[in-house]
Amino acid sequence: MEALRRSFHHGRENLNNPRQANQSTRPGLSRRELPLAILTVVVACVPDASTGRTPQTQQSPRPPERPVKEAEHIEQEIWEMLPHLFGEQRVSALAKIDSAIALRRARQGEEHSDLIWPLSIKIELLRHEHSRESQSKAAAVGEARLALRRRALRTVPREVLYSIEELVDLYRFEEEVWNPDRANELRREARMMRERLEASRASGR
Repeated sequence: MEALRRSFHHGRENLNNPRQANQSTRPGLSRRELPLAILTVVVACVPDASTGRTPQTQQSPRPPERPVKEAEHIEQEIWEMLPHLFGEQRVSALAKIDSAIALRRARQGEEHSDLIWPLSIKIELLRHEHSRESQSKAAAVGEARLALRRRALRTVPREVLYSIEELVDLYRFEEEVWNPDRANELRREARMMRERLEASRASGR
């Protein structure tokens, strides 16, 4: 849990808060706009002279915020229950978080930074199964999360460095590094990035 909290701290605090972004106010109509609005409603209800039928109003599409709110609800529910999920409950939670990820991808796109959080929850669920297979799945999800973080945090290289180091840990199960080539590649990248950051700090940039 502490690892996930650190991941959340480093990855999400630098992103815009999706809840704040969704909280918008809708101003009321001004006195000047009100007659026009009434006229629009009246005209829409007048039957067509040629057909005698009232024009059909176009069905409004599903509000874009609704699927996102559904995803947020699922994420919050699983996050709060995470320490108490075992066995079949954890399997069910994995299915739910997958549905939240699917909702976000369908509504917000494959590269939206809001996906970082549900992917982090999924990683934690997989790690708690404590098996080589689940750890392998966690690393695959970690790769997807790192790709999102590279884009979202490209102006904050130190946060990207933390993300790379977290992914290295996902390639380790107990005392075994089960994909040493990829783990070593990530370590080299982290080392080079750390050296650049230290050089930049030493030069006062």
